[in-house]
Amino acid sequence: MVRDLLGEEGMEWDIELVRGLFLPQDAETILSIPISESIAKDRMVWVEDKKGIFTVRSVYRLAREIEVDGGNTGCSDSTKMHGVWQGVWSMNLPNKIKHFAWKACNGILPTKDSLFCRKITDTNICEVCGRQVETTMHMLCFCSCGTEVWSASKLSLPCNVQESWIFVDTFSRLRTSWEAQLGLLERSRTENQNRVAWKPPPPGSFKVNVDGALFSKSKQSGVGVMVHDEEGNVIAAMSRKMDLPLGVLKMEAKALEIGVKLAEEVGLRDVVFEGDSQLIINAIHGIGEAEASVQNIIQGKGMPLPTY
Repeated sequence: MVRDLLGEEGMEWDIELVRGLFLPQDAETILSIPISESIAKDRMVWVEDKKGIFTVRSVYRLAREIEVDGGNTGCSDSTKMHGVWQGVWSMNLPNKIKHFAWKACNGILPTKDSLFCRKITDTNICEVCGRQVETTMHMLCFCSCGTEVWSASKLSLPCNVQESWIFVDTFSRLRTSWEAQLGLLERSRTENQNRVAWKPPPPGSFKVNVDGALFSKSKQSGVGVMVHDEEGNVIAAMSRKMDLPLGVLKMEAKALEIGVKLAEEVGLRDVVFEGDSQLIINAIHGIGEAEASVQNIIQGKGMPLPTY
């Protein structure tokens, strides 16, 4: 049961338990789902649609993808695997390198272990080091030849790669980290272009500013909240660091939820909430529909209709 993966109060994941029970890629997918602190009602979500809505079109698209992939994706989350394949073929690299990466993700490179399983060779031990089984990960990252290449390279990996991982796990982690860094750079450029001066709230009210941050290397997230009165004085502030690999949109939704909770704990009534995610703002005001991944937070109990 999903509830068995939650902490004692049921408002956050039991991170150690999740990472101990699931493969790295599946564990990161689970932990990237934000849990509402207001304990929203459970609901059915169709993962093949961003809004979680079941449609015939999404089923047809999924069937076509399974047909192309031969029905062998190797991961319990087909949406995640679709992102992996999309990441492979969208790389700005020569086709032969993308084809090599695709073979590595599918585990069909002619390694000694692969050939041994097909009864083509009589041993699966690496001929270079003569000690370890020659899997894809061993060949590319942990064999003496592979480590020499990485040592001579100026590249630095954002995480400690484990030999027990399969290549698709490693590729997915690196891709997620890279996209998070690109997202932060793009967000920084957008903020610099659209920077506006902070304004105090109307007389007799308070303003709660919320923001989220991503730490891609450590796969952690952070939230910052500041409360100002009508004169611009800070009357309350808080920050929280979470060991969760949340995405940008999920982090902004979580920041708003924590900001609302802080305002309630301080005892504020006339409050203006200010954030920088237009998608979250529109969803709360009913202008647009949020992605399924953040709907539990937006529709949770106690989430008021903030003024932005």
